[in-house]
Amino acid sequence: CTQSWDVNIPSAVTGASSSTVQTTAGSITCSWTASGGDFWDDVAIEVKSSITSNTATAPGSPTGLTATAASSSQINLSWNAPANNGGSAITGYKIERSTDSGSTWFTLVANTGSTSTTYSDSGLIPTTTYTYRVSAINSAGTSSPSNITSATTPGSIRSINQVNSGLAASDPLNNETKTQQQLQSNPRYWTYGGDAPLQTPPAPYDFYKDSQGLHIGVKSTGNDTTTGQPKWAGFYALAPGTNAALFHAVISTPVRTIPSFADFYENSLYVQTSVNAPNALVNYVACGANTSGWNTLWAVYSATGDGNSATTFTRLYLDNNTDQSLTRDCTIITNGSNYLKVYLDGVMVYTNNKLNLQMQEPFNAFLEPQSSYAGQLLEGIYKDYYVTTDENIQVTNLPSNAARVDLTDTSGKVLASAPVNSGTATMVIGQFHMPLSAYIKIYDSLGNQLASTSSPVNIFGGDVYTVRSTIG
Repeated sequence: CTQSWDVNIPSAVTGASSSTVQTTAGSITCSWTASGGDFWDDVAIEVKSSITSNTATAPGSPTGLTATAASSSQINLSWNAPANNGGSAITGYKIERSTDSGSTWFTLVANTGSTSTTYSDSGLIPTTTYTYRVSAINSAGTSSPSNITSATTPGSIRSINQVNSGLAASDPLNNETKTQQQLQSNPRYWTYGGDAPLQTPPAPYDFYKDSQGLHIGVKSTGNDTTTGQPKWAGFYALAPGTNAALFHAVISTPVRTIPSFADFYENSLYVQTSVNAPNALVNYVACGANTSGWNTLWAVYSATGDGNSATTFTRLYLDNNTDQSLTRDCTIITNGSNYLKVYLDGVMVYTNNKLNLQMQEPFNAFLEPQSSYAGQLLEGIYKDYYVTTDENIQVTNLPSNAARVDLTDTSGKVLASAPVNSGTATMVIGQFHMPLSAYIKIYDSLGNQLASTSSPVNIFGGDVYTVRSTIG
């Protein structure tokens, strides 16, 4: 504190008669002596302060960073705050991760916004090594990184095993070369027959196998001499009866049109009431091609009839686009009573659960061309036939914290996903070609992976998988 008299006042004296330096907040007392006995009540007090500059800098590096694998999909990090905060409080941490031992770094968290010195990195891939470093942040900037540390996620802590296969039957149909005579002498899975050889005169037919598939050809003998109407002829490969629900085949039809507008050529996969059932009626559903003088159209239809033939036909779906492919993938799913679902080339084209199909189990599947055209023997080609017990798969005995199950391909793409209910997940896979090659992966609600198959598995509809309840 420096006191001085106002130099503009007569007889004033300039200069301090006392001086005090105050180094802490508070009050001081100033005194002075006027000359000549005069006392003036005008006093000027000048207060000067001296402030030392205190500029913050970036903090020191965190120390003691450790990484611990908590599961096959999570690593926990822990570290110590820097001993030097740079003169400004730590406000957060930057966390970086590397999957190539530190050659390149990915910013996992730019700023945690917290003084916490722990972090959990989740959603990781099993049996993978991750490297980490951490930097401290204050108002002045970001520190240089901490020490580098690594941890490796273990393999899945639970195993997934198949306990039931849904595959009821399969035949690629294009895996051998056999003549008609060879197939007749050793038909194995199939029964070959139809009304073509039973007609008078017999209608021409043929069947054989090669690398394209099972060929079945038939030709009409012309119009019926009694009615004058086109006379249909058919020949088929008949599969054994089964209580399965899903039937699949790839069907190729030989021509886009026939040179007759009065005739038709049909080429389909049929699922029908068992031919061996007592008092069996000809009730069926079918997916296939219908070729005329105009075009080839693909359709789904159902039929009911008597013990000899179908008498009532209902078209359920018709693709009337022009220039359709002559080869298509047909999948029929039915319970024979009220439920029917059909996929063409993996796209659901029809579904209904309120039908009256009147199909008695077990079901027979037919691969069959039928023709009223007498100008040429036309061959349908069939391959990739399979039958499964269901269109769904189940994963059971799931951990209590499991939230969902995914089917993923080798690139990580999720093909199907389902929530967990009462320890079980049920997924629809009828739209896929089977076997579906995929990983089965189980996650909790935070996205942490709890279990996975060690490699892709071949999955069929009706398969049941279970999770080993013991960890290891």
